Amino acid sequence: MKKKMKMLAAILLSSVMAVSASVTTLGTMTAQAASIAVQNVVDGETYTAYKILNYRDNGGTGENRAVSYYLSAAEYTAIGSVLETAGFSFTASSDGSEYFVDNGASLDAEAVAEALSSADLSNALGTATATGANGSANFSGLGTGYYFVTSSAGSLCALHEDTDIANVVEKNTIPTIDKTEKTTGDEYVDGPLDANIGDTVHYQIVITDGIGTNAELTMTDTMTAGLTYNAGTLKINGTAVADDADTDNWKVTVSGRTITIVFSSAYMAALDTAGTITVTYDATINKDAVIDNATGNENKVEMVYSAQHQEDTVYVATYDFQVFKTDGTAFLDGAEFKLYDAETDGHQILLSKDDTGYYLDANGNASTTIDINATAGCNVRGLAPGTYYLEEVVVPNGYNKLDTREAVTITTGAAAAVEITVENSKGTTLPTTGGIGTTIFYVVGGSLVGLAVVLLITKRRMNAKEK
Repeated sequence: MKKKMKMLAAILLSSVMAVSASVTTLGTMTAQAASIAVQNVVDGETYTAYKILNYRDNGGTGENRAVSYYLSAAEYTAIGSVLETAGFSFTASSDGSEYFVDNGASLDAEAVAEALSSADLSNALGTATATGANGSANFSGLGTGYYFVTSSAGSLCALHEDTDIANVVEKNTIPTIDKTEKTTGDEYVDGPLDANIGDTVHYQIVITDGIGTNAELTMTDTMTAGLTYNAGTLKINGTAVADDADTDNWKVTVSGRTITIVFSSAYMAALDTAGTITVTYDATINKDAVIDNATGNENKVEMVYSAQHQEDTVYVATYDFQVFKTDGTAFLDGAEFKLYDAETDGHQILLSKDDTGYYLDANGNASTTIDINATAGCNVRGLAPGTYYLEEVVVPNGYNKLDTREAVTITTGAAAAVEITVENSKGTTLPTTGGIGTTIFYVVGGSLVGLAVVLLITKRRMNAKEK
């Protein structure tokens, strides 16, 4: 798993950089400048080459060639114990001026790399740095020796030997981050989502670990003004986490609409390659939400790992309508409506009022009505797509009240308020079928006819008796 990968993490660059060294007859040498070329780098990352051993080649050929790696006595005092802990063993020269590696052939390069990746190399024989750019990082002018290469992105590289240039291939990969959202159901999506003011939005952030990662990672999540963080809903890997949690693994800071989590280098190093960190929390769409704009209410997460920066953004959309009142020729004011979710019966949709009109409010007062202004009409905002119904509860003076509710339909992606014009008529409206008006006429009329018939029969009988 990741520990195995980290055993390959640091690369030891050795005698390949000494092949071109010239020698004198006394067996000493003047080394040509050596180079290290790191390929497939992560741009912006810092690559460091530590020289940990000197190299000597007597210039001979075949059986007469002698190669050795060594430290001076002073160098051995400074870094010898670190290298011995990593797996090297040394034998002192007869005069004690130099210490030679005597187990080079039996060294486990992976184990050495693992040990050196966490060792203190501040006393290395030399240090050189290069910054990745355009896919490569290059060290030049290095003296021949045994080098250990790491990077701020991680420490996994692979060595391809060459003549006087050591080619190192960067194998580290950077963690990635992905953000999704949902309002209902089990499936998180990229969005945008359509929702009402007052709805709860569930957010999910997944960080996927890279290869060789061993630095701290900072995640910053920022909501715009139309979203309010629901305190106490934060979870990491499914476990509730306090808004001010501070542990060996992470430190959480919540400030208004911004959530920052710093994952420690130890926590990142312990993750398996391609392992994930899942962060979830809830937010509520509030009355400051941007209306009729699919990207207006954004929620952005940013990830900083070493010199790398990534971000991902999701959005929530909510909509509105504008209602006008007219008599067919001119706009009217004085009408009042309530909003419902069905053509008949159903549930009243509660609203509250502010300076820009009315907005959905689950805690609103049921007596709040939409009061129409003559020319501007009235705006109702914070609605998800769907069909809503206006019921007239107050009629302008001199006009007839509507018998049925007026429908208004909002569709996904609307870029402006849906407009609806409700028309009233003047005059007296005769009662409709089923009303008491026509029925009473029929009853009274029928009674009068019956009474006339009775009177007529009675009169005829009286006349007959008189004759």
